[in-house]
Amino acid sequence: MTVRVFIPDDSRDTHTYGLALGYAVQICGMFDPPLAQIILITHTNGQLDKWTSLNTTIGDARARLLIKGGSFPVNEGISVSHETGTRLPMVMRNAVVIVCYAEDRLLEKVDGIAGVAGVVVVPDSPSQATAWVRRWNPTVHGQAPAKPAAVLSDPVVEGALTELTSTVNRSTGIGHPRDRELADHTFRILRAKNHVEDANNVRSWAIKNGWKPADAKDLGELAGKIFALKARPRLSGIGRADQKYARWCG
Repeated sequence: MTVRVFIPDDSRDTHTYGLALGYAVQICGMFDPPLAQIILITHTNGQLDKWTSLNTTIGDARARLLIKGGSFPVNEGISVSHETGTRLPMVMRNAVVIVCYAEDRLLEKVDGIAGVAGVVVVPDSPSQATAWVRRWNPTVHGQAPAKPAAVLSDPVVEGALTELTSTVNRSTGIGHPRDRELADHTFRILRAKNHVEDANNVRSWAIKNGWKPADAKDLGELAGKIFALKARPRLSGIGRADQKYARWCG
């Protein structure tokens, strides 16, 4: 299970990144054996340069070391390294990441990385990570635990997407014609029965439920296109449409 923490403080305050590093060290100690790797993720190397709050927090010498691909110790047995959003690996096994100056698109990339044990998010501004917070209901620094918000507004749409997710090949998303047709039919049945959902919510739900971010985007775009149809689709060409709809309604 991935531990997630959101820090809504001012990203330009050096205290904020010190706080994020403290959370990351704490998460490392939650595992047995304790984890030993913290990875800072920024959009570009430039966000480690002089005059940035992150540079001020870790020091210019350490920042230059990270830019060159090095690492530095932050606590006994724990080291800090760096990656940029343009070259994130597919796997970061047993690592805790601190996503710096975060916004939803960068966070989607991080959600697509396998093996991450903990994620600490410092957004550029709190409003730029609203989809991620709604998707994961993380621990929010300075706030009491909140009741998880539903990613989707319609439980019937969620039932349909749950069935679709269990049926398609998630390694390719809806890239295969058969899987794309299945998704198309799913959304057309929903639209015909007067169900619609925001395409961004579909995308976010898919990421939370194991879709690769790029495939989730494709799914969301297809949903948005069909849900925006002015006229309800005809279902005569879709096999067992009513039976499928009844299952989604539970």
